[in-house]
Amino acid sequence: MVEEQPKWRTGKICYVEIPAVDVARSAGFYQQAFGWKIRQRGDGSTSFDDTVGEVSGTFVVGRPPATEPGFGVYIMVADAEATLAAVQAAGGEIVRPVDPAAGEVFAWFKDPGGNILGVYQQPGLAQTEAASARQTQASTPETSALEASALEASALEASALEASALEVSAPKASALENDAADLGRMLDLATPWCLHVAATLRIAEHISAGHTGIAELAAAAGCDRDALHAVLGHLVSKGVFTEESPGRFGCNRAAGQLKESSFLDLEGIGGRMAHTWGTLLDYVRTGEPAYQQVFGLPFWEDLAAHPRIAADFDALMGPAGHGLPDFDIELSGGWDPIRTVVDVGGGTGSMLASLLRRHPLVRGILVDLPGTAARAAEIMLTGRDVPAVEAAAIGLVSSVVPGHDLLDACYDLAARIAAFSRPGVELTKRMLWSSLDASSLETHMDAEGTAQLLVRTTTRNFEEAVAARKAGRPPVFKD
Repeated sequence: MVEEQPKWRTGKICYVEIPAVDVARSAGFYQQAFGWKIRQRGDGSTSFDDTVGEVSGTFVVGRPPATEPGFGVYIMVADAEATLAAVQAAGGEIVRPVDPAAGEVFAWFKDPGGNILGVYQQPGLAQTEAASARQTQASTPETSALEASALEASALEASALEASALEVSAPKASALENDAADLGRMLDLATPWCLHVAATLRIAEHISAGHTGIAELAAAAGCDRDALHAVLGHLVSKGVFTEESPGRFGCNRAAGQLKESSFLDLEGIGGRMAHTWGTLLDYVRTGEPAYQQVFGLPFWEDLAAHPRIAADFDALMGPAGHGLPDFDIELSGGWDPIRTVVDVGGGTGSMLASLLRRHPLVRGILVDLPGTAARAAEIMLTGRDVPAVEAAAIGLVSSVVPGHDLLDACYDLAARIAAFSRPGVELTKRMLWSSLDASSLETHMDAEGTAQLLVRTTTRNFEEAVAARKAGRPPVFKD
């Protein structure tokens, strides 16, 4: 078959150069993960063509990788989740996973050279490629995605997971060929629950500790051998864990992620979230939360009755679960007229604190349940060590930096404080300490107003701060 030449026209993107540290490794990565064609040019360099021959390029050394998302490049795929698994299997790293709440299906990954690119799941492409494959292999017996899913589920025959998965029936793929959604994949109940169970039982940790045989692994996890074998067999078929020989399992990159996330644990806040989905029908019918039907108490009362789960929830709402707060929030009218921000339900205040650092002329008020703040008392009374990530999650520190960068971060913080108005810094310190003894919020606000009035009437610093912000320059205070 003669391959079609790519379309040539002025304005076409014609060539891409991808920075690489190890050219052979990067080339192998894109070939394995995306099916790119790799070839050697006449000058000896390694080049590539995409899967339709429309975009070509080469791998180059000696250039810094694109490590920060900026000029975005996305690779079209039929199945984002399957592609991300292939990316990890080929040695890549997932930087931003698929967001189920987003309108479109996309994610970011880092290649072996350190470059960050994206994948985009094109609606309907899975059906188009499936139809093309059937035409190419007309003699091959057709097996729909739903039939394959049923065959996979049969491996869980002795478990309750299979029973729940087989309760759902759906039309065969032939009825879905013209639809964008793959209902077979969407109706998979087994995989998410198998992941939760493996995470809860710390299977990846036990394997890393040397318990690789199914018997010793079940003993270490304190569970039934045959049931665990069925769960792991299903996950292996999905690319999580490896079965190096019958009944002997190993960890791969996907399995390693189970060790990194505490929010999959069914005995923690992850379990609360997972089991709550079973109340969706009642919620849709009545419009009322049905959380209490499962756990016996409304959500906030349940957290108050279970401190460990409440601490998990605080961590989930903080940097450990949502990453570092994004204080780059723009308002349609700008921030200049804003003087006070009230963060209701702001947890430990990470978002509010970072927002105020970006806008130092704004005053912040944090409102949350007493228990959220009171959990810090446990640390004070026991005197236990607090890891950096936990300290950031509950607001004991403003940021977490690597140990080798700590001194530089301290100098940078001191320099930024010193650059502000001297009377302003002095009054701010006094207000911070006096607020601890304030009898009420009203008393504190009165003192704050007096301090601001003093700065306004004795210096020109307020006007200079506003002028500098409008001009986009650092302020120059002359007090």
